[in-house]
Amino acid sequence: MLTWAVGSVEALGWVDEWVEEILYVAREVARLELLVQVFVNERGVRKRDVEGGKEEVSMPGWVHDARVKVEYRRCEVEGVVGDIFERRVGAMVVGACGPGKLADGVRKAIRARMGQGSIDLVEEGFSY
Repeated sequence: MLTWAVGSVEALGWVDEWVEEILYVAREVARLELLVQVFVNERGVRKRDVEGGKEEVSMPGWVHDARVKVEYRRCEVEGVVGDIFERRVGAMVVGACGPGKLADGVRKAIRARMGQGSIDLVEEGFSY
């Protein structure tokens, strides 16, 4: 599972070609069932306006892939980590890259599951 939280719909276009490649490699090369979950936390943007064409936004083609789920709300880290942890098979690694508050939430979610299974954290920060 690849989970990504962005502040605007426009941010989806920044990684367009990389996400296309990740999805291709996962399916065709590695034979993995990769699911992508994207949270768009842009004030005033509603799913029906974006997907219905009311917002003047160019959505990348990969958002329509069956393996991709786009949600128009804030990412609740505890819920995401908990859901994936319950469905995991074997060991699990969580990678976090973002602002401090996001990393704090990820670390808290990981700590709550220590001792319940094999789980590792890899973290990159956005601060200097």
